[in-house]
Amino acid sequence: MATPLVKAEKGKTTNGKKEEVTKVSTKAEPVPIQTFVFFDLETTGLDQPRQITEISLAAVRRDQLLSGTTVPPGGATIPRVMDKFTACVRPRRDIHPKAAEITNLTNQSLGKHRVFDEDLVKSVVHLLNRQEPPVCLVAHNGNRFDFPILKAELGDSETVDLFPQDVLCVDTMVAIKDLYAGQFKSFSLPKIHENLFGEAPPPEVAHTAEGDVITMVKIVKKLGAEEILQWMDSNAVSFAIYRGEEMATSIAKEEATKAAPVQIQTFVFLDLETTDLRTGLEEDEPQITEISLAAVRRDQLLSGPTVPPGGASLPRVMDKFTACVRPTHSIHPKAAEITNLTKQTLGKHRVFDEDLVKSVVHLLNRQEPPVCLVAHNGDWFDFPVLKSELRRSKIAGLFPKDVLCVDTMLAMKHLYAGQFRSFSLPRLHENLFGVAPPPEVAHTAEGDVITMIKIVKKMGAEKIIQWMDEKASAFAI
Repeated sequence: MATPLVKAEKGKTTNGKKEEVTKVSTKAEPVPIQTFVFFDLETTGLDQPRQITEISLAAVRRDQLLSGTTVPPGGATIPRVMDKFTACVRPRRDIHPKAAEITNLTNQSLGKHRVFDEDLVKSVVHLLNRQEPPVCLVAHNGNRFDFPILKAELGDSETVDLFPQDVLCVDTMVAIKDLYAGQFKSFSLPKIHENLFGEAPPPEVAHTAEGDVITMVKIVKKLGAEEILQWMDSNAVSFAIYRGEEMATSIAKEEATKAAPVQIQTFVFLDLETTDLRTGLEEDEPQITEISLAAVRRDQLLSGPTVPPGGASLPRVMDKFTACVRPTHSIHPKAAEITNLTKQTLGKHRVFDEDLVKSVVHLLNRQEPPVCLVAHNGDWFDFPVLKSELRRSKIAGLFPKDVLCVDTMLAMKHLYAGQFRSFSLPRLHENLFGVAPPPEVAHTAEGDVITMIKIVKKMGAEKIIQWMDEKASAFAI
């Protein structure tokens, strides 16, 4: 990447108003950005200095934005292949009441979360390092809000040196104002979404960092990704020199060492998509094609705020990480059909490597211990597959030794024997909620994680959690 050059453009017109803009050019000639990392923050609110309460990133390759597979299949909404990271953060100052009302995040609900620290920054960095360069952070109103706030947090936590120096950044609000001047009365995300799709973003994602990220991706695809991406190629600036607003019971169970009963404080729901639906194959053990984790504190599962507000569906406070992985094995046709992940769509993704494992480890390290991995049919599938990948990649030593694991399918079969004909996630969801899981999340790792959490809360979190306290085993590799 060429050395960034700084130049000033005066008198640039945006929506009929002249304004002075300081523009940073990072390249002598525009180089096509290969990975767009859509990015959003929730913060403490109106009072300065604002501090981060939630951060979310979704990395999408250029080809996926232009013509990649989507969810639902055949749709034109969001790309199927995305790496995502979301984390809630305990701020060191009070959250403004208006911000708490809008985001449903309070000092109390975030009280046991970690502050903005080195583990969080390393999680973000590992996600960025896994992407095909050039990599560009993309935020709506990023020049005035997200980018300077992130820079300030990096400076305050003395972690700015960890951040990659070659990452770019660009503001979609500026792009849309420039390309579609006069076509919208308001350039806020909700209003643009309403104009393009005929309705506001769903209430369960409105004013969550991850929800705004997904809304951004949908808007870019709907408006015409090719034109916007070309604009970003020409206008992206270096994030490193960006100065803020002034610039525009199983095999796994036998291998595990039984832990003494403890009261688990953080449940990390885990799901994998793989190259094959079978395990225990002597010559071709399944490899991971997608991994997703969502960390939920005990108190949040039992009585924490939910989305939508006042609902009984999902805890509002969750740290999440999702990554797609390029396997070295072929993907079984049936697995490809079910997950919509193929060798072709994953061809430019990184393999299961040290950066990915460190991202998972940093997420685990940020949680209040004891920490327990929770997977549905985990003893027979997710846990042995994950252990196999850790051993094969020779990085098993990075994984924390004190993490527990438990299988929700065993819990439900034990606690609710005879109440269900099938204990598969889709069937449980259908029995409990009267409908199958939404098609856009079915057979995605993240979708199955969310389904698991909803089912646990619906069936009675307290009863299931007590069972997990007694039955959890050490995740010994």
